[in-house]
Amino acid sequence: MKDHSGVTEKLDTEFSEFEVLMSKYKTGDHSYTPYDKLSKDQIREISTKLTALSETMSKIADVL
Repeated sequence: MKDHSGVTEKLDTEFSEFEVLMSKYKTGDHSYTPYDKLSKDQIREISTKLTALSETMSKIADVL
């Protein structure tokens, strides 16, 4: 059986990093800064992290 711990650890790390990033934009219990209030750099930062997370998530199918 192939060891997939690297993928799962990377996924855990990327989820944690994304949560930290998004916490900067949290404005309430269940709300965040509206998209139209973010700068282009902020949008790019979120998009880049989300893309990396999505790419790692796509590798999870191999683990399952």
